Amino acid sequence: MSEITKTDNQILKAKFDDLNEKEQERFFDLIEEKILEKYGKLVPKGSKTKILVLENGLGCILNHPKPYVLSKALGALSSIKDDPDMYKAGNHILKNCWVAGDNEILDNEELRFAAALQAAQVIEVLQGRLKKN
Repeated sequence: MSEITKTDNQILKAKFDDLNEKEQERFFDLIEEKILEKYGKLVPKGSKTKILVLENGLGCILNHPKPYVLSKALGALSSIKDDPDMYKAGNHILKNCWVAGDNEILDNEELRFAAALQAAQVIEVLQGRLKKN
């Protein structure tokens, strides 16, 4: 049985959960394009940025976090006395790295929570080793 291919417009109008994996990937690609179209002019040339997109079609552009932002975010993830706090880490990144985007993400608690969890994923730590001589 052949699979029916949806147009980009159909993908954007469909309920996200009703899309198959390939269509969901296309949905995110299309929304990323819209976010860049809408807010890309606000991004300084040469900036390292990430585009964060939620399944409801809202999104934003984040600067790559500076070391001091990453340090604070990692502190929330590796707390000694408390459990790791993904929301606190991601929220710190959202606050400090936001370039432009749909302000509803920042204003709505549920959307901010979802975005913060996604933002925490920008933390990349290079692996290394220290050898005592």
